[in-house]
Order: sequence, then structure tokens, then C-alpha cells
Amino acid sequence: MSLKPNLIIAGQTIDYNENLKYKLGTRKREFKTSITGLTRASESLDDSASKIMVTLDNSNRTARSLMESLYKQPFNRDGQGSIIASIVYSNDPSNPINFEGGILEDLPEIEDTGTTEYSFVFNSYSQTL
Repeated sequence: MSLKPNLIIAGQTIDYNENLKYKLGTRKREFKTSITGLTRASESLDDSASKIMVTLDNSNRTARSLMESLYKQPFNRDGQGSIIASIVYSNDPSNPINFEGGILEDLPEIEDTGTTEYSFVFNSYSQTL
């Protein structure tokens, strides 16, 4: 059994190269020590976006066309996109990690050969329990 997860973006399974990278959005914690010696913590929403970074083979024209169409999808005035993605591990298919409200961050330069990394930014993620 392979632990390589399946990546599903906009309802399509993406055949990616190398390792899938993702970051679950969290609030950033900052600690400050006062003059009295007490350490106080605070949280900010900086860097709280979830991300998926996926590397695709440049010779896969179907995947390239999909990335181009995803980049052209509009996003709302508040900056939220419409892309939905899921990461599903074969050893736990009933517990996917779901990402919502996403956009393709940039349409990177594509070479004739090799691979290209695409980054998706999402407003939220959820995991079934």
C-alpha cells in the first residue's frame, strides 16, 4: 500500500511529480516578556492561509491546461477564490483534508522540459474526524 496521497483539485485527480507539499493554516503565536518577567502570548492571523504546493511534469499538457484554466478562474471582491481541493491518503480514505476558497497563486514560467511547481492558497481547511 502506497502512502502517496491523492490530490484532487476542482474535481480532478492531479498526477504530480516528487512530493506533495501542503501547509495547514494556523494563527501565528507571538510571545513577549514584560518588565515584570511574565511572558504573555498573543495570536495574529498573519500567515494563516493554507497552501498546497504541487510539482507537475511540463510534458503533461492536460495538467498544464488545467492549471491555466484554474488561474483564469475569478475570485470574489474579498479575495476568496472558488477552488476546492482534497488530499486523500490511501490508508485513511474516509479522513480527507479538504481545502476551500482557494486560488492558484501565480501561473509560473513553464519550460519545455522538467517540472514546474504550482502554489494554491486557501482560506480554510477542514479534516473529518
